[in-house]
Formats: sequence, structure tokens, C-alpha cells
Amino acid sequence: MAKAKKLTKKEHETLKDRLESVNRTKSAFILAASSYAESKTAFEKAHEEQIAAQVGINEMQQKLIEKYGMVNINVESGELVEIESEGDTLPQD
Repeated sequence: MAKAKKLTKKEHETLKDRLESVNRTKSAFILAASSYAESKTAFEKAHEEQIAAQVGINEMQQKLIEKYGMVNINVESGELVEIESEGDTLPQD
């Protein structure tokens, strides 16, 4: 087999096209991976904040029950309303 000194024009163009395609998809993958990592971090932070907020509400609810007993609270006014029947209780998790 004779050794060629240069690719054919078609081989050269095909090679260049495929390398460009690899570089484009590699860039797209890196961008997507970066966006995914940022989204995952934001999701985890928001989830942790939501859990902390829920823990804070639960702790406050327990303190209010200890102080005022089982009552309904009007969140807008802070008014306490006695619970008249057993079906009328504070929501539980």
C-alpha cells in the first residue's frame, strides 16, 4: 500500500466537520453541566431553607400551645379563638 502524503479534500472536510461537531457538543455539554450544577445547588439551598422555616414554625407552634393551650390563631390580627369542638384543631404535619 502506497503511503499518502495528504488527505483527500473530502476526507479533510469530513474530518474538520466531525471535529467541529465534537467541539460544539462538548461546549454544549459543559454549559448544560454548569447550569445543572447551579440549579442543583439552588434547589438544595431552597430545600434547606424550607426545612429550617418549617422547624421554626413547629417550634413556635409548640411554645404557643404550651402558653395558650389548643386555640386557633388569626394570623392577621393575632387574636386567639377558643376551639369549640374536637374537629376544630390546629393543623398537624
